[in-house]
Amino acid sequence: QAIIQRRNTQGQFTSFSQVFAVNGINVQDAETLMNVATVNAENFLQGKININTAPEAVIRSIPEISEDQVQGILSRQGTFEQFGDLAQVPGFSTNALNQIVDYFTISCQTFLIRLEGRKGEVTSYMEAIVAVTDGQPKIIKMNRPLQRNPLTLWGWDTESTTEQTLMEPTN
Repeated sequence: QAIIQRRNTQGQFTSFSQVFAVNGINVQDAETLMNVATVNAENFLQGKININTAPEAVIRSIPEISEDQVQGILSRQGTFEQFGDLAQVPGFSTNALNQIVDYFTISCQTFLIRLEGRKGEVTSYMEAIVAVTDGQPKIIKMNRPLQRNPLTLWGWDTESTTEQTLMEPTN
C-alpha cells in the first residue's frame, strides 16, 4: 500500500533505491520486489554490473559498498539465479540495498574483452566491447590501449593466467 501511495503522489519510480526508501520495506520485501518488479519497461538495462561475473575490482568500485558486501558477492559469484538473491547475501539490509542495488544485474548482453597476444618477441594488447544480439556476438568497438603494456591498468598479473596457442609454428 505504501508503494502505491508513494507512486500515486510522487509519480513513477525510476530506481529500486526509490522503492526501497518507502517506509515499511524490509529486506524480504526487497528480495521479492527485485525478483518480480521493474522500474522501467526496457528489456535490457544499460550500464549495470553483472554480479555473477564482475571482477573484484569492479565490485569494489561501487560507492558505499562495504568489505563484507564485496566478499559476500564474491563468495556467491556465478550462483545468483534471481536478482533478489542479492538480498540473501550477508551484510545486505534494506538500507544497504537501497544504496547500491541500482548498480547491479545478474545477466548481461554486453562484454568487455581484453587480450594480450604474442608472436615471437612482439606483444600486442587489444580490447573490444562485444554485444550479443539474438545469440550472435557483434563487435561494437575495438581499440588498442595507448599504453605499451596496459596489464597494470587492467589489474592483470604480469604473468598470464590463461594461455592458448592459436597456431603452432611450422618447421
